[in-house]
Amino acid sequence: MAPDDCPVCKEPRGDADRFCGHCGFSFRDALVGWHAIVTADSDRFEAVAPDGVAFPQDYQAWTLLFSSDRFTLGRQTLPGDPGISRRHADIIRTPEGCSIEDLESTNGTRLNDKTLTAHDVVPLVDGDRVQLGAWTTLTIQAPSEADDDDDD
Repeated sequence: MAPDDCPVCKEPRGDADRFCGHCGFSFRDALVGWHAIVTADSDRFEAVAPDGVAFPQDYQAWTLLFSSDRFTLGRQTLPGDPGISRRHADIIRTPEGCSIEDLESTNGTRLNDKTLTAHDVVPLVDGDRVQLGAWTTLTIQAPSEADDDDDD
């Protein structure tokens, strides 16, 4: 993937594009601090397949900004997925980076295909994939070098 490719669908980005023409990803939002690209993962859904729940075929990828030092992932921040707990997991920002902590969620939290133990705080790096609920997948994005320079 080239640096200007869409981080969600990998389509090439035009020089003046503010949004990906293929999936709608906002390139502007991706430039702000630690964040995640939220997608619906059909492979995850097929693996956990809750009875009576349909996969959201028209789900649009979107950007979730981690706007506080302890940001809770749950039904309010990740709406629509019935497998997500009210308080599912926390993203913890520190000067060294970000970490994740599962908050004893009913359906668990997976980081790069490994199930997290409740209350263990695990560091995150750029590109990590966090899976929650029936289909929700977050691809973690670290701040770009340019964002780090803005703090000076």
